[in-house]
Amino acid sequence: MRKKTVKRAPCLHERTFDGRRQTGNMIEQKQLLSINYYKKGKPFTGSDRGMRFRIVKEADSEGGEDCFLISVWEEPYCFEATPREEIIDKRVPFTEEEFERIAVYLNEIRESRAWP
Repeated sequence: MRKKTVKRAPCLHERTFDGRRQTGNMIEQKQLLSINYYKKGKPFTGSDRGMRFRIVKEADSEGGEDCFLISVWEEPYCFEATPREEIIDKRVPFTEEEFERIAVYLNEIRESRAWP
C-alpha cells in the first residue's frame, strides 16, 4: 500500500501580509501597511524569522505629540503572553518620515542578534 504524500504548507512567517511568498530576507516598508492604518490607533503585528514585532500609535497623555511605539520580542509567544522584560520598545514621533524608517529599524534589530 502506498503512502500519501502531503505537501507542507509554508509557515505564516514565510509569507507577506498579503499572502505572497517572501522573496527577500528583509521586512519591506509596504508590508507595514500605510500610516493611515495607524492613525486609527490599531496595532499591527508581524514576524520575521524568529522575531515578532508590534507597531501602534501611542497618544501622549499630557497633550504632547503622538508617537509610534515599536515593540520587538522573540517568538513563540504573542505580545500579551510575553513577559514585559523580554520586549524591546522604541518610541519615535508619529510622522510620515519616521514611519518610512520603521522597516529599516526592524531589519537592523533583526540582524543585530540571533533569533530562534
